[in-house]
Amino acid sequence: MITIVNLTKSFGGRNILENVSFRILPKDRIGLAGSNGSGKTTLLKLIAGREDYDAGNIILEDPGIKISLLSQLSILKPDHKVIDEMRSSAGEITQIEARLRLLEDEMSAFSGEPELLDDIVKKYGLLTEYYDHIRGKDIDWEIDRILQGLGFSLKDKNRYVNEFSGGWQMRLEFAKLLLLKSDVLMLDEPTNHLDVQAVEWLEEYLASYVGALVIVSHDRYFLNRLTSKTIYLSGAHAKMYSGNYDSFLKQKEIDEELLYKRYKQQQSSIEHDLRFIERFRYKATLASRVKSREKMLEKKKILAPPQKKEKTIHFAFALEESRMSRVFKFTNLEKSFPSLTVSFNGEIEIEAGERVSFVGKNGCGKTTLLNILSGKDKDYSGKLKVHPAATIKYYCQNQVMELVESNTVYQEIERTAPFDMTISEIRNRLAAFLFFGDDVFKKVAVLSGGERARLSIAKKLCSSANVLILDEPTNHLDIDSREALAVALNDFDGTVLLVSHDRYFIDQVCGRTVEIENGRLSSYKGNYSAYLAERKKQSQKAELLEKTEEHKKRILSNPIVKQDSSKALKRIIEQKELEIERAEERIKTIEALMADETISSDSNKIYKLSEEYGEISALLEKLFEEYDKLIS
Repeated sequence: MITIVNLTKSFGGRNILENVSFRILPKDRIGLAGSNGSGKTTLLKLIAGREDYDAGNIILEDPGIKISLLSQLSILKPDHKVIDEMRSSAGEITQIEARLRLLEDEMSAFSGEPELLDDIVKKYGLLTEYYDHIRGKDIDWEIDRILQGLGFSLKDKNRYVNEFSGGWQMRLEFAKLLLLKSDVLMLDEPTNHLDVQAVEWLEEYLASYVGALVIVSHDRYFLNRLTSKTIYLSGAHAKMYSGNYDSFLKQKEIDEELLYKRYKQQQSSIEHDLRFIERFRYKATLASRVKSREKMLEKKKILAPPQKKEKTIHFAFALEESRMSRVFKFTNLEKSFPSLTVSFNGEIEIEAGERVSFVGKNGCGKTTLLNILSGKDKDYSGKLKVHPAATIKYYCQNQVMELVESNTVYQEIERTAPFDMTISEIRNRLAAFLFFGDDVFKKVAVLSGGERARLSIAKKLCSSANVLILDEPTNHLDIDSREALAVALNDFDGTVLLVSHDRYFIDQVCGRTVEIENGRLSSYKGNYSAYLAERKKQSQKAELLEKTEEHKKRILSNPIVKQDSSKALKRIIEQKELEIERAEERIKTIEALMADETISSDSNKIYKLSEEYGEISALLEKLFEEYDKLIS
């Protein structure tokens, strides 16, 4: 469909991409991997035609191929309504609808002229057939589906664009892009500005997307679920791997090991040859062999030393020693704002050493709750008990706003570091957060978003604490840095309270999930995958119970089973009853397995069990329907 041949692009005399070649096939699911600055966004822009390349070629097998790119820049019209913006992405359908209305007017106008009317009716028929083919009648349903999936309400359709925040405008931009149904949909950080529920809906939507997908994302969970190929960008070059992100990592590690072995073997061989040449250079009887070795060395293609593993953050935490059992206990907390009141009904206790994630839709109050628990917000009602020995460090979403633009990186750390922290210790801490050498003398004003995030986290973690409260700590961090932070948090012996949209990160760190929904707090044991599986199980169980009750009522309303002399029918009924009994037993077994602590912590097992639970539930419903027909 699209062939990229030796694509090269440079900025400031440095090649960002060099001789990059690959193909995008219909229905491909490609993830772009690589460190920040490796050229992922640049490559998307080149393919989309938003930037020019220096050399190479991009060949479209069909000039009519529709390519769309989701970037982080909004091009919405502020004075338009949401529905008008959405409709603008369905241009062809809108044009056809307008043309059909004109033809309808013409049919009315020329109803008394059969010859002209016949020609108009034929045109109307052909256009209607094409309209049905492109599912024009479903456009309003599809608009509602996409908007609601991304978190908009149906009332929002008649609101103006300028009434929404920048994050919601980006969601609308995304909604328009999905409606286009492009042949190639390229997404640059599509999960930004989305809450977890919207991300999960998006995954389901994209899983059945008709076109090809090319995705750049720091959300490893998202990449693993959607991609089946991975293009790795490093050192301006690209290599294609089969499989999702996890599969790519395993293959890449094997490649690096093989490359290192080949390099070491060649270096050993070269060293052996040089020793031979040096030792026997002046020995007449071996002169010909020496010359032969020298010529072989001159012709040998020397392998470049393998690149060092890309630097990632190495976090380290100091822990203030204390003896605590229960760190927090809070009951029916409530926070009042001028325009609304946010409630957290229920009682939650958090023990020392627990890792707890708070989940819920955007606007449910996650950040509000963290502000209260951290002590940042003291204007609330309800009961909150914090252990007096708890030393809390709080990293909040707007932490970067506290940075002083005129300060250097070093000065920012120095102004909040403990009094007894030495220059060497400060430099080591900055190095752990990827500020090396002269980087520490950079002004805050020139730092990128990712650099500011790293500096803010470094500041918060300079002093000892036994409780860490983190609100979206992975924002602006790449995948490797997120995983390094997860590893460090697992090594931290204190208590961690966490809000994050990165589900893979939550899965790695947290062993308990507290859901905030409709003003209520509900606690679930296990990581995010276990929480999802439990919610799905509860939903399926409730749905199954409801349908089972319906079937039982229908059966009980007609208790007299029709007598049939056919023994075959009786055997069929008995067999159906046995199948129902087996399905119900399997349901009970799966529920017991999902409640098992050794299994609930394994996201892969939980996911498989959850899938089986859904399949058995569907089978049981089908069996009840068949049984109902047999006895009625």
